[in-house]
Amino acid sequence: TVKQYCEHNRVPYYNFEIRATKQDDAMLSCCQGRDAMWIDFQAKANVSKEFFDEIESILRPIGFRKHWAKGMDNTDPNYVVEQFPRVTDFVQLMKSFDPMGKFRNTQGESWFKVMDDIVTTSQKSVRKKCLTISEEKKEDDFAILYCKCS
Repeated sequence: TVKQYCEHNRVPYYNFEIRATKQDDAMLSCCQGRDAMWIDFQAKANVSKEFFDEIESILRPIGFRKHWAKGMDNTDPNYVVEQFPRVTDFVQLMKSFDPMGKFRNTQGESWFKVMDDIVTTSQKSVRKKCLTISEEKKEDDFAILYCKCS
């Protein structure tokens, strides 16, 4: 998909790197729980926003994970949170270890607030859904198991 895009569009990068990495267990790693192939486009952000928007839309169906230090302001935060299975654990640890945000910079604080809002909203939605299911099907084992996730 990237090759097809590049064949028909001018790509505004000045350098790129392709590499592979084995899975790991770091909470916010792009390789958390899965092996990964990286395509690292190095480009000037001010002339590349349209390119990054387009390339992300091409890579979204295959579940790309964006590197946390690489242009996160160009990416839909809901998508980012969906791609990192342990983001809820990370948000809880951040609240626990740095409740006042003393060790965060402006960009880190901005992303933390967005992630916290998404995670909190998602948890409320799951709880509400669980309560609805359990009220409708109190004797259903699946519903009871499902509700234990909240």
